[in-house]
Parts: sequence; structure tokens; C-alpha cells
Amino acid sequence: MIDKLNDFIDLNLNFLLTEHKFSSFHLLGLDKKSLRKYEHLQLVNLMADRGLVTINGQNCTLTEDGHIIAKNGGWLTHLENEAKSKLEQQSKVDTNEKLDIELKILQKEKLEYESTIRDKEETIRSLTIKLKRMELFKQYYWLLGIILAFGIGIGKLWDIIFP
Repeated sequence: MIDKLNDFIDLNLNFLLTEHKFSSFHLLGLDKKSLRKYEHLQLVNLMADRGLVTINGQNCTLTEDGHIIAKNGGWLTHLENEAKSKLEQQSKVDTNEKLDIELKILQKEKLEYESTIRDKEETIRSLTIKLKRMELFKQYYWLLGIILAFGIGIGKLWDIIFP
């Protein structure tokens, strides 16, 4: 019985849905004959544990979930859909984890890139300041050259005027 448990549950969900609104533990085995009493009790208790039936004394009735599962293809279809859903959910979790890892890698690369940009900007500022100083000294050299030329010219003129 345990080997074919899901088949038993599927068969009896359909039996309860189509044949009986409640059963007085006249559940079917895979050969579609009634099960022995201890097998009935085990199967009904398992179905009750899974929320498919409720036990009322010697009777069992389909729960709302049991009714929905039986109408939507039965217990085996429900298990397949549940397995697919778990796989899809795991796939989404795996995809999200991969995306989180990629996002962290990209954020790290962005920080490194921003760091190199700051370094380059600092180098550019430093070079700009040096260039401005050199331009200033260049202008001072022109001014100094003009003053020197003017001084030499006055000195020569002085020598000519006052020998």
C-alpha cells in the first residue's frame, strides 16, 4: 500500500468526488475493490493529514481543498504541479541570487572606476596648477626680459649722454 500511496489517494479522491459526497470508509484499492478496514483507516487518516478529507465519526467528506484538487485533475496532477511550482520557484531564487552576485560585482567595479576617476581628476588638478604656475613664470620672464632690456638701453643711453 505504501508504494502506491499517491495512486490510492488519487483514485479515492476521484471516487469521493464522482461517486459519493461522503464515504463510510468504503474506499477503493487500485483494483477498484474495497480495501480492508485497517487499510481504510490508514488511507483516510493520511488523506485527512494532507487536508483532503475530514473525518466525521465513521464517515469522511472531501474538504474544499480536496474537492478542488479532485476537480483539477486529481492528486497525482496536484503533486506534479506542486513539483513544477517548486522548481520554478527555485529557478527564480537561483536567478535572483545570480543577479544579486552580478549586481555586487558591478557595484564593486563602479566603485573602483569612480576611485580611478577621482585619482585622475586629482592628477589633472595638480597638473593644471603646475601649468598655471609655469605660465605665470613665463609671463614674469617676459616682463623681466623687458625690464632688463629697458635697463640696458637706459644704461647705454646714459653712457652716451654722460660719458
